[in-house]
Amino acid sequence: MKASTVAKQKNNRLRKRYPLLWWGGLIEPVTAEQVEEKRRFHIAKQAESEERWVKFHADVLRRAHEYMTIVIEAVDEDWRTLQPMFDQLRKYPAAPVYASTFWWRKLLEYAPAEAPRLCPNKQFHEAWGALSAHRQCPTCKVALNYVPKPTPPRQLIIEGIL
Repeated sequence: MKASTVAKQKNNRLRKRYPLLWWGGLIEPVTAEQVEEKRRFHIAKQAESEERWVKFHADVLRRAHEYMTIVIEAVDEDWRTLQPMFDQLRKYPAAPVYASTFWWRKLLEYAPAEAPRLCPNKQFHEAWGALSAHRQCPTCKVALNYVPKPTPPRQLIIEGIL
């Protein structure tokens, strides 16, 4: 639709919905230039979103390939072990995220020593280690270094020193 047509429709809607505000001059009419500017903004946002989506999928596919390579090396290329894995992978949807998750689970099963190095949540290990609730990473199952904070003696708390 032309921008002038969209602007006219928008103005008619505003006039019918808010007649007192419209005729009182409290609502500014929409111009064709504003409609075009909004369209350009949305097109730019959509292109940016598609770029981020493509970059995300490329990163996920790269990780899935890395996990798959390590699993194949860990299994020593025994086809009787690998064939059921590939058959099982075919049951998943074609989205790269499913392949990455599938190969991550197989990596945990066949090469758990490699998991801490490739953990997608590696940047959170230190923060999670400071919390008492997390004794291990929920993703790679590596033990986290939790050091409990020393509790002050009860007498010092009662006296109000601490």
